[in-house]
Amino acid sequence: MVSMGHQACGALVLWNYPRWLRNLVVQDMEGKERPDPVDLAALEVYRDRERKVARYNQLRRALLLIPISEWEDLTDDEEAIQALCEVHGDDVEKLDLLVGLMAEKKTKGFYY
Repeated sequence: MVSMGHQACGALVLWNYPRWLRNLVVQDMEGKERPDPVDLAALEVYRDRERKVARYNQLRRALLLIPISEWEDLTDDEEAIQALCEVHGDDVEKLDLLVGLMAEKKTKGFYY
């Protein structure tokens, strides 16, 4: 198996993206460092939007799951709810898939 990393993945939760990937220094075609670092977490969300990846509730509907109607349906974490409100207000339909999957309540026995 080929991998870029040599460390175990972290828990699939909000705010657990490796710090070094949030401030990635990339190089141009000539091998020189570009002046602006890249936030790979933000770039993943941007790319999903650009590629028209379904939003969180759209995917839930497509899987015949009940869509969320308020942030408390997604998570019990007050800090996460506050952050989601700051970004999206009360519009749960704007929630990006990646963020929603990381924020949602985990079932007993999930991962950890």
